[in-house]
Amino acid sequence: MDLNVKTSRYTTHFSAFVFQTGYVCFHFWCFFVRQCFRRLFIAWSTRQIKSLFIGLCFLNLSIWLGFFGISGYIIWALSCYLFCQKPYSFLKYATRLPSPRPKTISITSVNISSDKPFFLESFRTLYESENRLGAIGRLILEQIPVPFVNISNDRNSKKILSRFPQTDILCFQNLLGRTESLILIQLLSRKYGYFLYDVGQSSWKINKYLLGSGLLIASRYRIIAADFYAFTPLVGTTKYISHGALCFSIELYRGRDQLRRIGYITTFCTQEGNGICTYNMLTELMCFSKNFKTITKKPSDIIAFDVLCGDTRAIFLKGAFQHPIFNLYKAPVPPQSSDLKDISSNSQVKRLQSVQENLAVVARDSDCKKRSSEEEADENGNPFQNGSNQILVSPAPAYAIGYSYTNALKKLTYQKPVTVVLNLARLYTDSGMSEQVLYGGREKS
Repeated sequence: MDLNVKTSRYTTHFSAFVFQTGYVCFHFWCFFVRQCFRRLFIAWSTRQIKSLFIGLCFLNLSIWLGFFGISGYIIWALSCYLFCQKPYSFLKYATRLPSPRPKTISITSVNISSDKPFFLESFRTLYESENRLGAIGRLILEQIPVPFVNISNDRNSKKILSRFPQTDILCFQNLLGRTESLILIQLLSRKYGYFLYDVGQSSWKINKYLLGSGLLIASRYRIIAADFYAFTPLVGTTKYISHGALCFSIELYRGRDQLRRIGYITTFCTQEGNGICTYNMLTELMCFSKNFKTITKKPSDIIAFDVLCGDTRAIFLKGAFQHPIFNLYKAPVPPQSSDLKDISSNSQVKRLQSVQENLAVVARDSDCKKRSSEEEADENGNPFQNGSNQILVSPAPAYAIGYSYTNALKKLTYQKPVTVVLNLARLYTDSGMSEQVLYGGREKS
């Protein structure tokens, strides 16, 4: 589908009204339920009588409004079942356009999950989420004015930056709420003009009609096509999340020959499960990405780059990094063998915290626990430190000249955002010479 105007996931105004009615009713009731558990847990951990009293009041309201919330969920589920819906919504803002012949393009993958378990993270109020996401958005906009280049032919250096590098495309994961997505979009619209949000499919089999995929895209370049695929099967808490992959293409430049220079990006968030489940997920991801490119690519299109990004923690923990997809996509800075050995100890231990400690965190209303000094990454930048958010690149005319992590969000997110800078010089030739036409990296004679 060609994305030229604002696109809603709801096909008609009536279906949109029914969707929103059920959504508001159900989430209004969920607010009281969350506050009930929040206050009761705080009372249990801090022994505060006031929190206990407020928690019991919210419990009483939750019971009285139970019919209201259940009715909202039924309306929401029936509307998802009866009405056709798109797997995403698209927004376009009038912002300053990027260079018509870009020399480089920067892509950043940001996993905004915190170091708290999912059930504790869900206790946040809208006010707390707005403050946290507002801080994330403002730090993202405080970017280094030039692309960060640290890869040369003779030396590959990894570096962790204190500020966000210049970024043209942002790929977010674990942004599960639609309201949270709109908060970030409102901030990022100052710099980015194209957004894909509210991504996911809703059905009883995929997510029990509850949470979306958590994916959000912000781009300075025009998004020309997009599609979403939900992974199967789903296990654990992912039964209530529409975990999947989002593929989209952007238009970089259209020359005087009217040939489009486009780029493909696939972003995803891995789910729980054993090694076989993770391996099957990668197979589904590879087939979906291949089919999307086959359907959306015109014969005359020039593929500038093909990128895969997301949270690859489960892939390496389950030993699925031998999948054939990693023959197609490779890291610009390959990880050392020692990084693979240390991932289980460095990346996961911090998330397995006791309930008592986390309840104390909720009671203090802090966004993130202070990280220990041993968790801080060194100057070399271990790519699996504090998680394994990565960007993998497929061979194409564009090649990586920069690959870095940033500590800008270290008090707000658990994993470090990662950025890759691609050189697009091969797409253009000197003036007075005919353009070199490349199809997926192959020269056309």
